Amino acid sequence: MNRTILLNPGPVTLSERVRRALLQPDLCHREPEFAELTLDIKARLAKVYPAAAEDYEAILLTGSGTCAVEAMLSTLVPHHRFASDGVTRDLFVSC
Repeated sequence: MNRTILLNPGPVTLSERVRRALLQPDLCHREPEFAELTLDIKARLAKVYPAAAEDYEAILLTGSGTCAVEAMLSTLVPHHRFASDGVTRDLFVSC
């Protein structure tokens, strides 16, 4: 089977399960089904990390892996040691 590589974001390859899911109609973030899906995901995450769920709430981000890494670093790393220019390898400044 010839597999196409998705270059934006990526490069990544998609499994057949993901390809089938992408064939479904789009789900708008303003639809009730989207809110239900979001709440379901957050509830599942709370079951995976029950101790953390007592003090923290999961935030779902739509973005690339780089987006998630930058969000995590900007939350955990003191701001005087963090520089965000959108490029992961340049995130940290001299300690």
